[in-house]
Amino acid sequence: MSQSSKIFILILFLFTPILTYAEGPLIVFNEICWMGDKTKTSNEWIELYNNQPFDISLSGWVLKIDDTAVELKGTIPARGFYLISRDKTKPADLYFNKALRNTGNQLILLDAQKNIIDQMDWTKGWPAGDNKTKQTMERINSQSSSALKENWQTSAFENGTPKYKNSDKHPINQSEKNNDNSNVNVAENIATANGKNTESLGLNSNSQSGSSKNFSFSTKSLLTGLVIALLSGLLIVLLKKSIKQT
Repeated sequence: MSQSSKIFILILFLFTPILTYAEGPLIVFNEICWMGDKTKTSNEWIELYNNQPFDISLSGWVLKIDDTAVELKGTIPARGFYLISRDKTKPADLYFNKALRNTGNQLILLDAQKNIIDQMDWTKGWPAGDNKTKQTMERINSQSSSALKENWQTSAFENGTPKYKNSDKHPINQSEKNNDNSNVNVAENIATANGKNTESLGLNSNSQSGSSKNFSFSTKSLLTGLVIALLSGLLIVLLKKSIKQT
């Protein structure tokens, strides 16, 4: 193998993780309905979110709920959702039978090679969600760790937002709660989105203003661009040296 070929392979090796994981963690736990709903307390569900700009096959993947393994199937779309539910009366990507405990569970997501993709241990109690009001536990930032208590919030809506973007971090004020039309519109939007996996998130909440989000993505893109530019420059220098030596 020539020196230039070796250099190309080395640079490609360095580029791959940057291009693949520039958008944050691969797939994360996004919303947990550990309390069920007012119809049936066993109507529990777990929602995954795909941070990446491409579809990912979940064939061979496993969700571990404590010591119980749930085999996944199908595909989670780019920037989309995957719903694992115990409620067989409503659409979901996969149904399971393992009950979630109101006192907490350990959740681990494994890929087909048994690598841990995401995990969280809340066996001592869930960090968010409300059993009385049936408001779910929502992730605030899809780029931050699932293990951080501060990265979870109680949904603004009863029964949460399955297969739809999470609610605003800030609680609904009293005037909004008393606005029946507003609540109807929100419910209709969630119902319309239920079963669709096409919502694009980036960050998985509305906790930041539009300008803050743009700044976050711009900074991220800039850093990624700088790294790629540096690696490109290094490639050119190494290739020139290789050509001179030959």
